[in-house]
Amino acid sequence: MANLPRWIGSTILLIALLIAIPAFAGLHDIHPEKLPQTPEVQKAYADLVKLEPMVETWSPTWRYETPKADVAALLKTSQGRLQEALAATPDNEELLLIYGLVAHYALGRVIFSQDAGS
Repeated sequence: MANLPRWIGSTILLIALLIAIPAFAGLHDIHPEKLPQTPEVQKAYADLVKLEPMVETWSPTWRYETPKADVAALLKTSQGRLQEALAATPDNEELLLIYGLVAHYALGRVIFSQDAGS
């Protein structure tokens, strides 16, 4: 590539960056058997399994039977449970992942839902 014009190298790099596979973590990436086996963490995981289809993408129109406020409240409760578990086991990678997911989903559901109504 030393003999190629600079713009060709830059173009190749840009194309490579644009087609790179984005990295996303989701509930399917969490190994539940590696989570702390406490009732609080297991309840938070079970709640997230139930809620993820409703909160993984934001939409201005709520299309689910479960009220949006109930979903936001359950996410907030789960976030609190997981935060307590993290205090006891801060190095558990699966716990860190699920906590991040719940925080991400709670932020989107609570903040964006206030802008769009119910």
